[in-house]
Amino acid sequence: MTTRFITNLILLICCVFGLSFIQHYIAPSTKFNLTAWKLQIPGPVEIKDLKDYAACPYFYLTPEGFMHFHLEASEKGTTPNATHVRDELRNLPNWKIIENHELSTIIHVNCKMSDFKVTIIQIKCVTDNGENVPPFLRVAVEGRNLYAHLKENANSNKGTKILLKSNVDNMFFSVNVKVKDKILVIAVDDSEVLSKDISYWVLNNHFKMGCYPQQSEGIFDIDVKDMVVN
Repeated sequence: MTTRFITNLILLICCVFGLSFIQHYIAPSTKFNLTAWKLQIPGPVEIKDLKDYAACPYFYLTPEGFMHFHLEASEKGTTPNATHVRDELRNLPNWKIIENHELSTIIHVNCKMSDFKVTIIQIKCVTDNGENVPPFLRVAVEGRNLYAHLKENANSNKGTKILLKSNVDNMFFSVNVKVKDKILVIAVDDSEVLSKDISYWVLNNHFKMGCYPQQSEGIFDIDVKDMVVN
């Protein structure tokens, strides 16, 4: 076996079991409620039990108490049908838009590239047969601004790009995504910026959150100060 193979094997074992032989990482579950979440990291690897889990170096709690996602977009090991790698939490319950669901977070996105694109929140969808389909909603930082990418109907992959807030680079900002009575409402920094009737949407949905670059270069560091799902 080559040295490179052995190194990669050690890193994979480290990530699966939440251990690091190089540095001790604190588990985000010591501060955040992650009982209804799983983590997807390059490999691809899925970690379904996040109690006392910290990855190396994809996912850990910082000394300031932030849940930290770190990812090099050039890494290999995408999830099925994906073009780019991800370091992303997936909320486990699926739900319909006739129900009431909400994700709130305070988040900070950092990348040294001047024109990066990274998805931080998704409402991802699956059919009744369990087949994954493209997301109904993506909230992404692109070129230092915050956008929503929203599907306009249930039969097309095309959607609308909506500016939510300008100049969110290198700062904490809050995002609240709420689905209630077939209405999607998005607020940024406590100001409502989008309200839309989504009664046309019929698929099963779940929240995703973290670091999902829409490119294959760049190093991303994302800090989450707060995250609540209702």
